[in-house]
Amino acid sequence: MTFIPRLHGPVLTHASTAELADCIRRGQYNAQKVITAWGPQGSWTNATRAQVVNSIIVGNYPPKTIVRTLAGDGQFGRGYIGEPKDIALFPTPDKIENEIRPWYNLDPKIYIEIGNEPNNEEPSDQEPSDELRGWWNHYNSGGENKVKAEKYVWEWRYWFSQSLQYIRTNFPQAKVISPGLGLRGADVWHSICHDVFSQADFEGFHHFGNESFNEDWGQSIIPILQRYYPTKNWFCTEYGLHSQAPSIPQRRKGTMYAELVHFNVSNPVWPSNVKGAVYFHLDTRPLNTAIEPAYVIYGNLSSDGRRGGGDEAYRDRKAANPTDRIGVNGRLNRGSALRSPNGRYTLHLQAGDGNLVLYNLAGTAIWSSYRPGGDFLTLQGDNNLVVYRNDGSPVWASNTMGSGARTLVVQDDGNMVLYSSTQAVWTTNTMGR
Repeated sequence: MTFIPRLHGPVLTHASTAELADCIRRGQYNAQKVITAWGPQGSWTNATRAQVVNSIIVGNYPPKTIVRTLAGDGQFGRGYIGEPKDIALFPTPDKIENEIRPWYNLDPKIYIEIGNEPNNEEPSDQEPSDELRGWWNHYNSGGENKVKAEKYVWEWRYWFSQSLQYIRTNFPQAKVISPGLGLRGADVWHSICHDVFSQADFEGFHHFGNESFNEDWGQSIIPILQRYYPTKNWFCTEYGLHSQAPSIPQRRKGTMYAELVHFNVSNPVWPSNVKGAVYFHLDTRPLNTAIEPAYVIYGNLSSDGRRGGGDEAYRDRKAANPTDRIGVNGRLNRGSALRSPNGRYTLHLQAGDGNLVLYNLAGTAIWSSYRPGGDFLTLQGDNNLVVYRNDGSPVWASNTMGSGARTLVVQDDGNMVLYSSTQAVWTTNTMGR
């Protein structure tokens, strides 16, 4: 199987900043997701935000931290179907400002995910006697209930659009991810909201399963996204297997997480425009039968295999295929990267402009093709390294035809080199920069 170098890491829910840093170290992750309402000690401080933003020692490009807002986080039944309806249900610009500003001040290159599963069933579990509390049940009952449910989607669409415009003006360096939706009614939401969701930088989605990733989440969500956003970049903002050991031990689950993200082991497989994924979730609360965090893979491996070792398994499965090189007919897609084994140097075919750029750990460009517009890089059978547009027209080339070049490597010393089986045939001459 071919390795796919996507952004990857955990979602922080209930853990300390030290545990988050340890999790990232164990898994060798380059991305993380936080929720503005759930801080390590119950709420965020400037100190804990700074610890999180600086927890990954990988380069600063592309952005590595996804910040998900509480604004727009579902709760249809609590506020919308009663009177008066609760404006807090919607992702309004004032709430986006209050939630995002402290994070943006620390790292303007964050990804902002607006809301979360607004088509969720919540809070039907809060009032189980009322079967129509959840959005889907309300929509599915027909008549006036369906009309009211559809109106909610249209209002949510409006406020998403308003907040997106606000972010573009006030947080110009941030990237925006549309909300990952729950499974039920996702087709309704995308049919109404796809024009404004498509204005985001990434289309968000969730992918969950029980025993595998061949279950109904992917089979439902992927075709919908392919229908509405075939040329857009996607980002999986939550994924996981809700299976407890011994059904799937944590190490095996970590391996399966890596295989989903980097080797497309799912049905249907993720397309190449999926640029990253974060697993749900990092939770270090004590295990018990009531709140068993079944998705968790973090922690020391216990004797019965119930908890821990999954991040190391993720790392090991990922490392089975090197991420510092491509061989003949290998390909680096736009928005993806190669990294030196020590993590200090990163080659990006940039998502924004399609330029091929080599960065050091400080985020400084030390080499560039100076040719924007590329969609993929490949090392051809004729030994030429070429950046192409999707229409097949070349953008940049190393002009090494017939040189015997077989491998492109981003090295620990900062040099990027094309090697034949015996020697270097082309180099960026960037050692030590």
